[in-house]
Amino acid sequence: MIKIYDNVFSKDYLINSFGMVRKSNFQLGWVDSDAPEHSHNVCLHSMYSDSDIDNFGILRQLKNHDVKKLINFDNLIKCVVNLSCPGQTHIEHTHHNEDVVVYYVNTTWNRTWAGETLFYSADGVELETAVEYVPNRLVFFNGEHPHTIRPPSFEASFYRFTVSLFFRRWIKIDQ
Repeated sequence: MIKIYDNVFSKDYLINSFGMVRKSNFQLGWVDSDAPEHSHNVCLHSMYSDSDIDNFGILRQLKNHDVKKLINFDNLIKCVVNLSCPGQTHIEHTHHNEDVVVYYVNTTWNRTWAGETLFYSADGVELETAVEYVPNRLVFFNGEHPHTIRPPSFEASFYRFTVSLFFRRWIKIDQ
């Protein structure tokens, strides 16, 4: 399941979020795949602490949005800000037993700048859906769904930032 929500937060929240994300401490090492042949494809990321998440305020924002029905807030695993640059290679990957919420935090983005989130069939053979990068858009999906991102084009005037929240999937036990 892939759910897309547009204009999710106020313009003020978007602007403040973008400011915080731009000032994040980015490091190399977030890899999309554990496969040895992809070990050179590392991405820039910033892993947010509990304090960072609280200062960012995104959980409070999500609890006031329809997406809250899909999230088990008690099962937050991590919050990662990804930074993507033109020319990067991103590898198709999954997140086992996790639901993912991705927030497109750039305040401006043009279609010619690319940066879509790409979702593939379960076997990874066919492209199923390309979710366009639209500022203030939220994408919720089952992390088992194979996905990757298309890096920004060289026309992009700025880096592509996303805030990704990972939640342990709800497990229903039949009795």
